[in-house]
Amino acid sequence: MDRQIEPTKGIRKIFTRKALPYWGGALLLVFIGWLALRDDARKLRVGGEAITVSEVRRGEFNDYIRISGRVVPMTTVQLSPLEGGVVQAIVAEEGAHVGEGDVILSMLPLSHVFGFVCGMLWGLAYGAAIALGRGLRHLIDDALYFRPTILPAVPSMIDALIRFDRLNPALRTA
Repeated sequence: MDRQIEPTKGIRKIFTRKALPYWGGALLLVFIGWLALRDDARKLRVGGEAITVSEVRRGEFNDYIRISGRVVPMTTVQLSPLEGGVVQAIVAEEGAHVGEGDVILSMLPLSHVFGFVCGMLWGLAYGAAIALGRGLRHLIDDALYFRPTILPAVPSMIDALIRFDRLNPALRTA
């Protein structure tokens, strides 16, 4: 025989399977109401003492962020002192002095160790004039304009100057 099932009462009736669509509808209505009534204006409230009002005027604008940090090289490369190569010309012997009349055209980036030491520190130590080049794109124009007597460079830069006949005649050797 079948047994008779008693109907659920009270709070148990709210959480039955039949009540789930009603719960979903109620949640949907609450969500739609929240979307309709929420405050869309994004506001930032700042106290009056934190605001400075003054006259606008033309002047120098200095915007900087001070960052202190430590620089650590990502890779270290060891160079052998026994490098091979071909000497095309000897312009100055070891121990030649740099003087006040010399012009050093620094074309290598100052972050390059050779460019910094030979392009800046060496000339500053002996009173030579230092001309900072505008980059490799302007190498030939800068060499014509500054007429350097000393040009710290890598071999590819020297080859370009020779190829386009832009070296100062004082730098040429037989």
